[in-house]
Amino acid sequence: MQIFAEMFEDLGLGFLTMNTRGRDCIVEAAGVAGAYNYLGGSLELFGESVLDLRAMHEVAAEQSEVVAFQGHSFGCEKVLNYAGQVGDELPISLLSPGSSRVVQENYTGEPIATQLARLLSAGDIETGSMTLVPPGEYGVRQGRTEYPIPITRAALVDLLSSDAMRILDFDGGWEPSNRLGPGHVYMGTSDPYLTSSADQVSEYLAGLFSELSVLLLGGGDHHFAGLESTVVGAVASWLSVQSQYSFGSE
Repeated sequence: MQIFAEMFEDLGLGFLTMNTRGRDCIVEAAGVAGAYNYLGGSLELFGESVLDLRAMHEVAAEQSEVVAFQGHSFGCEKVLNYAGQVGDELPISLLSPGSSRVVQENYTGEPIATQLARLLSAGDIETGSMTLVPPGEYGVRQGRTEYPIPITRAALVDLLSSDAMRILDFDGGWEPSNRLGPGHVYMGTSDPYLTSSADQVSEYLAGLFSELSVLLLGGGDHHFAGLESTVVGAVASWLSVQSQYSFGSE
């Protein structure tokens, strides 16, 4: 984030980063009249991310006539979901996109539909709403190493039932409610969560965006470690073009 902020500042571009309600596992958040609510990735409902992104969008729009969104990893699905609903043809940069469906099925070893049916058969999903599911229900696998991600049954059922399982399913199946604007994507050839070939991902995204710029880096991993300046520079250059085009078209 620091590299983004510094390079964008040098180019005269604004850079805003904010936490969504999916930040951390479970955290307390002050509510109305001093009451406390619980937020965090373990409790997050995928559709509610739209509320957070809308707030970010409104804040950014107060500062600039041109607003672009950027998502990394699971954030790619969130920004695409938001852009597909608002219909503003926002420029969108995707960093290390991957299919949440494939990642989840690789982790559990069973189809989403099978897992969802099993979770629903366990009874009222609101019972024990703060109780986390066993580690084998949700996570990611990298080689022989498994990374369980804490989540409640209600949140997991919501996630598996949501568009998050379809938005970056590169076999197709998701269509945004509104037309998407220009897109930019970074992919690394050493990203273990790049769930399809770079060509298939590029073809799929080209069908979603009005135009697409692709940055494929040999040896790049999921977090583009060691390639930060290259990736940030490419995003900044692309965004500068989008800003100039938008200003000039008014």
